[in-house]
Amino acid sequence: MPPGCTLIQKPYDDDQALDALRLVRNSRLVASDYTQLPDVGLTAAQVEAWRIYRQELRDITDGLQWGVTTWPVAPW
Repeated sequence: MPPGCTLIQKPYDDDQALDALRLVRNSRLVASDYTQLPDVGLTAAQVEAWRIYRQELRDITDGLQWGVTTWPVAPW
């Protein structure tokens, strides 16, 4: 399995699985909200890296393959 992938058993239906994925995605978005504030103290390049990461999180459900989720890596 490629790095960054998570193998998840599918003990519930597709809608429940999508809700669970969105729950994790949304918590990661909330945890990185501060990176987009004007007074955060990050460089323009760092803000852009976080913006890209956050867009990748939003796009996580595009082309979703059940059982494998490749999460984007936060630009810490």
